Amino acid sequence: MEKKALLALSAATLTGLGALTVTENYQQWQRSELARLESGSQLIETALGPTEFASSGSGPTILILHGSPGGYDQALNLGPALGLTNFSILAPSRPGYLRTPLSSGRSPEAQADLCAALLDALHIETAIVLGISGGGPSALQFALRHPEHCRALITLCAVTQRYNESEVYAQLALHQRLLNQLTDAALLSNACIYILQGLTDLVSTSEHPETKDMLKSFSLPSLRRPGYDNDMQQFASMDIYPVEQLAMPTFIAQGTADTSVPFAQAQWLASKVPQARFVAVEGAGHMFFATHKDQVVPQLHSFLHAL
Repeated sequence: MEKKALLALSAATLTGLGALTVTENYQQWQRSELARLESGSQLIETALGPTEFASSGSGPTILILHGSPGGYDQALNLGPALGLTNFSILAPSRPGYLRTPLSSGRSPEAQADLCAALLDALHIETAIVLGISGGGPSALQFALRHPEHCRALITLCAVTQRYNESEVYAQLALHQRLLNQLTDAALLSNACIYILQGLTDLVSTSEHPETKDMLKSFSLPSLRRPGYDNDMQQFASMDIYPVEQLAMPTFIAQGTADTSVPFAQAQWLASKVPQARFVAVEGAGHMFFATHKDQVVPQLHSFLHAL
């Protein structure tokens, strides 16, 4: 009995020590990620409220509005992923994400105005605005409300009309719906992101090196959740935007097999915007700009060089 009791006590002790180690590692990861995120950005007081942003490179400014969820880091990573080496990347965190408070602008219209205020605060006269996924509505509103600041418009797999995630997922096959729901849940969980980042450290990402950086841009989702929840609320009640009024050069791209944002949203935008360049990537999903880079990046560069 004494031997069994000793073995049981030893097992319990080892289990407890293991759990303590995992907890300490997890807490250390949280502290490290928070320090990384805060050191990688600046917080500026604009005329419409505080805004977190980061910038890189030199040349004409491309204002990149990140998806849902996201943050300045996601937008900043998109520059190298798209080969935008001859441009200055301006990457704000939209309200509710990381250090930009929701009070700086809840609606796409208010977020567009905040972007214009950010340009003013940084003494930037014009920018090419790029909206990816959930950054689409704010990018469209920036182009509509501040055409004097908008040199060109780019949308990638962007939300362009009313969007209700539950309704979109309900149209999918059961296996795809479950996969999307599991992915969303994972991207909004601190613990899941911690585990996923650990796994990427163990496997090769040489085929798609941007995968690790993109995963890091979902880090500490608890700091991104307020923005995501606000986005979903705003997108579900979007009006039809008068995009036929857009007169600036416009580039629209999306994968035809996108299960996150319906391909029809890109088709609608392309049909309404005068002389828009539309790139439909056959069979590609939401991350088409990474998985089918050779079909997208050259056309994007051609568009940018013609400005």
